[in-house]
Order: sequence, then structure tokens, then C-alpha cells
Amino acid sequence: MVLTTTSCYKCVGGTISCACCEGNLIKYGRDIRGKQRYFCKKCIKTTVVFYTYQAYHIGTNPNIIALTKEGVGILSMARLLSISATTILKRIKNIASTLFPPTLSDNQEYEVDELKTYYLQKSNPIWIAYALERESRRVVSFAVGSRSNAMLNQVLQPLVEAYPRKIYTDKLKSYKYLIDNKIHSIQNRSTNHIERMNLTLRTHLKRLNRRTLSFSKCVIMLESIIRIYFWSKYVFGANKLSRSVSITLFSQQK
Repeated sequence: MVLTTTSCYKCVGGTISCACCEGNLIKYGRDIRGKQRYFCKKCIKTTVVFYTYQAYHIGTNPNIIALTKEGVGILSMARLLSISATTILKRIKNIASTLFPPTLSDNQEYEVDELKTYYLQKSNPIWIAYALERESRRVVSFAVGSRSNAMLNQVLQPLVEAYPRKIYTDKLKSYKYLIDNKIHSIQNRSTNHIERMNLTLRTHLKRLNRRTLSFSKCVIMLESIIRIYFWSKYVFGANKLSRSVSITLFSQQK
């Protein structure tokens, strides 16, 4: 018996392949603008090689995540990616809605602290409270709002349910009522790691700088940015800028 291989006459040759799974593409008619559409049999998705609007490219969301984590503003991001600021805002909210905190392990040590910032104007202060796992340096929970017991409890409740070995905080009185004395500690230098994280946050995210012209106009947008910064790597991996955006940045610096 002789084995023979067959190939589809519609398959596209050359270097064109599916951007999602790198599978073979076949021709799939044309769109309303007359551009050739392609269909991937492996991931069952259609695509166009050269999109008229840049937001449709498969690498748009990874670029938005990478620029967000580098503290680039919304208007600057829209200018670099050649898409509208409204689309950037919608994409950031959509990406943040798909992100969830990592799974907690039992018998771990955590550090909890708050970071003060504002939205719309400096007369509207707001706090970002979050918990850092000591061993892995992961942010496992956070909340945005006024520094009240209800907001702090949103951060502490997942930790308590995971049976922690110790929870380290500063000397804020609210923690005494929310954390059991057996697992609560306020000893000196016990929150060094999360204090270092606070400095990293203010350095990376321009809207959290103490003296800056950039600020959040609404709490939802601030929460979405923080969620992407903390948890995007667990879903999307380590995002890097595409070559086209890197070239644009390099040309502007020159």
C-alpha cells in the first residue's frame, strides 16, 4: 500500500500563517471593502492580513497591556498604537474584566498595606489596599475605595479563608478589629516588601506619582489599571511590545 499526501488547493503558501495558532490559512472570500479574508481550520477563526483599522490586529491587546504596565497615558497609548482613545478605554476595561486573583495556598505569610492617591481632583482622595504573599511576592487581593473597615475587609477576607500563618500590617487601628490577634503582627520592619512594592507602583504607574499631571478621572478606570498591573501576567504571560510599536518609540526618541 502506497501512502500519498494531499494538500488543499485553497491553502495559502509562503509565510502567511494564523496569528493565534500558526496553523494553515485558506481563502475565505472577501469582506465589504474587497479585502481577502482567510480562515484557520485549527482554531476556527477568520482574519485579514492587512486591517484598515489598527485596533483589529491580534497584537493590540498585548500592546495595550505592556504600555499600561509601563505607565503610558491613555492619549499617548492611542497615539503610539494609532487607534482612538475611546477604544483604548474600552479595551482596558474589557481586559480587566477577564482577570482574577491567583489561587491562595494555605499556611502562608502575607503583608497588607494601603496606598493613597486621588481621582479627578486632589480633594477626592482614594486608597488602594492590597495583600502581598511573602514567599512568592504575588499580589493576591486588592480593593480601591475609602480607608474603611469594609474596604479593608475585602482584602483580608480571602486571606483569612486560606488559614494564613501570619498577617503583617502597619499600626492602623482598623486591623486590630479585622484580624485575629493570633495571626496578626505589627512588629517593626515586617512590611518592608510591600513598602518596596508601593514605591515600585508609584514609579511604574504615572497616575500614582505624587507630583504628576496624570491622574485617574474615575474609580473604575483606576481599578482596571491596577488589576492589569497586578494580574495580567497570570493570564496573558509576560507581554512585550510588538516590533512596530518599538520602532515608533525609538523614532520618537531620536
